[in-house]
Amino acid sequence: MLTIGLHGVPGRDADGTSHDHGVAVMENGRVVYCQELERHTGRKHDGALDAHFEDLVGSLLRPGEPVQIVLVNSFTGCDFRSARGMLEITGAGDLEVPEILAECRGRLKIQGTPHPARFYTICHEMAHVATGLPFFGPFPSNSLLIHVDGGASRSCASAWYWDGRQVTCLDHGWHAGLKGAANNFNDSPLSRWILGLDAKDHLSMPGKLMGLASFGRPDLATTEWLTRHAWMRDGSLFRDEACAALQRGLPGLPLVAFSPRDRGSQVLAACMQRHFEEEVLAYIRTHRASTGARHLYYSGGAALNIHANVRIEQELGFESVSIPPAPSDAGLALGAAAFLEWRAGHDVRPHSPFLNTVPIESPAIAAAGVPILRTPDEAAKAIADGKIIGVWAGDAEVGPRALGHRSLLARPDSVSLRRRLSEDMKQREWYRPVAPMLLPEVAREALVGYVDGSALGRFMLGAWPLAPGWLAPFEGCVHADGTVRAQIVDEHAPQLDHIHQVLRTLRHRYGVQGVINTSFNTRGMPIVHRISEAVRVARELGLDALWLVT
Repeated sequence: MLTIGLHGVPGRDADGTSHDHGVAVMENGRVVYCQELERHTGRKHDGALDAHFEDLVGSLLRPGEPVQIVLVNSFTGCDFRSARGMLEITGAGDLEVPEILAECRGRLKIQGTPHPARFYTICHEMAHVATGLPFFGPFPSNSLLIHVDGGASRSCASAWYWDGRQVTCLDHGWHAGLKGAANNFNDSPLSRWILGLDAKDHLSMPGKLMGLASFGRPDLATTEWLTRHAWMRDGSLFRDEACAALQRGLPGLPLVAFSPRDRGSQVLAACMQRHFEEEVLAYIRTHRASTGARHLYYSGGAALNIHANVRIEQELGFESVSIPPAPSDAGLALGAAAFLEWRAGHDVRPHSPFLNTVPIESPAIAAAGVPILRTPDEAAKAIADGKIIGVWAGDAEVGPRALGHRSLLARPDSVSLRRRLSEDMKQREWYRPVAPMLLPEVAREALVGYVDGSALGRFMLGAWPLAPGWLAPFEGCVHADGTVRAQIVDEHAPQLDHIHQVLRTLRHRYGVQGVINTSFNTRGMPIVHRISEAVRVARELGLDALWLVT
């Protein structure tokens, strides 16, 4: 029987309250189809699954074969109706978070004929947590399961305990301190003023604020003042009035005007980052103390914060910390399907992150207007020669991070290459970092505090300081605070064999210790999906070459 997971409850309006919709299909514990809606439509963070459900799922249904469909609920609602009438799910409005899952009413039709199906809704909180199942396998006993984000169904954070037999809800709620810390990254006037953003930019704010925070040092007095004044979130002040209030209240803060280049603004960003880290760590620490859990499974949009993640791994004493590559809403459909499969007793085995299914396409690349590379040796030589290349390889990554199938690659030891790639080609802000890919043997020497085999390294979810003597090899991707957001690629990841070969060739033949890796897309657009998109975007960006791994 197919299990279809849906994240598709519409928002109340067009403000992006429901975003990153998607579909995931599993059978007997294996993912057989997965699609983030933005990759299908080309519209970043697309939240209109109802308009595209038939296109994504219709061909997967087998006549007469029963299916089970599980819908992720949300604080915006818990019903779904596809635009062309194929699917309708209703009657799940009374689900409480601790219940996790409930059967509900629904109707599935194929060409107007009812199709046998059972319908469920799952709480948004557990769908986040269960996103870890397809990447790490079943939770081991004595595991703490944590989700933190801006808003799920009835909480911004939840804590659960798995004892090997059952999942128990320890907590869920709108914790004021934790929600405020999370919302500083997606719903804060102060953050918007500093970054020069509008309210509609709330989905791009977290990465930008985290990047800018590395340029400042958190200050306790500033943090305490901001906490007393609710982080300037009461809405009674305009931009210039807020700046004047900060200057009066914090005369030692070097704030001249809200701007990413202003030293005081950088301190404010650093304070928001450190405050967020402390709130998240305190929440997890409390529940670890109450359970004695040895393992942590952590998800939700907050789990994309790389500095908090490393502190969790290093300071909280867990034997293992598992964070999936799609911890944000982009992974909810996958988490919903995986939970239902796991609950049914199927062996949910670990998958690679390359699950975004690519449609079959006959690419016309003869007139691409960009040189085409075919082998790891060709790619390594181009990178060593200072060229910037794009790589397209099979199914795409889930989640927001490019991990080697839809990446732009360059030498990591050149600041000018980084600027050309990140600022000129992609038009990203000057304060945002790019990430290196490293071999494990390099990571063990170059990264202070790196835990060998860490899931943070596999999925580019951590940032580590560079060890003495390693600045020059990574000068193009070291951030202002001396850290690098590294992805570690070893020989045990067969779907990254092409990258592993390039890294080995670069190191042993050319003396280059890694590569810069950033996502293959243009500003404001999703990561490229089809080959034809890769060819088009390679031309638009002005890449030196396109490496097709087919």
